[in-house]
Amino acid sequence: GALRINAICMDDAMVASGAAADALAELADMATARGMGFTIEFFPPAGITSLDRALAIVRHIGPGKARLLIDSMHFFRTGGTVEELSALDPDLIGYVQLSDLPPGVADDAYFAMAMFARGIPGEGTLPLADFVRALPDHVTVSLEVPRLADLRAGMTPCDHAARCVAAARALWD
Repeated sequence: GALRINAICMDDAMVASGAAADALAELADMATARGMGFTIEFFPPAGITSLDRALAIVRHIGPGKARLLIDSMHFFRTGGTVEELSALDPDLIGYVQLSDLPPGVADDAYFAMAMFARGIPGEGTLPLADFVRALPDHVTVSLEVPRLADLRAGMTPCDHAARCVAAARALWD
């Protein structure tokens, strides 16, 4: 019953050699054969590190077989702008993950923060209100806001989810 599969490659050598694009094209064909959507995500530290690299792979895979997954935190961390997002062909955006960037995150702490300590939408440093206004109407937006410290401090997963949903809804207001 899955609707889509997302892929990310964090191997610089595979990306540089073209092996990642070929492997992802094969995966896209498998997803398409099963009636699933396929998205490519970029992540700043390694591999597919930017919107431009992800777009190149989507184009390599071929029309209609792959789209972009845009994670708000990765998008802005790699230099993306709201104007750049607005200029994208809306059909290239398949899925969006929303979170904020806490202030003062050093480059060497980015991976750990992305995995365990993201910012609640609207409570960090990213221009998320402008970001969500620039999104196409058809795109699915999810919240990716892992906050291990909150859970360890006793916040229930349900309370955490409710806090994140309320914050995200406020961005659309």
